[in-house]
Amino acid sequence: MIRPYPQYTAGMPLILSFDPDTSVMHYEYTPRNTSAKTEIYVPTHIHYSGGYQVMTEDVTNIQYTEGGKRLIIDEDPTVTNVVIDITP
Repeated sequence: MIRPYPQYTAGMPLILSFDPDTSVMHYEYTPRNTSAKTEIYVPTHIHYSGGYQVMTEDVTNIQYTEGGKRLIIDEDPTVTNVVIDITP
């Protein structure tokens, strides 16, 4: 199955889920104090041809690269939990 997924996580993954019927992805992780970035692949051509929304908690910046197919996440390293939801 082709679905959105984290390619790199700047911390410890806690929860990752994807519902193929609704195309909703939910991801939670505990960030580590590092200069590394979390990167999420988003298959825009399959699940999000009409676009998508990103809802976050404790994220300071999101860079959309490769035409929106890759999200590069900057998070607050002092928090204990980062939440990212992607919806159509």
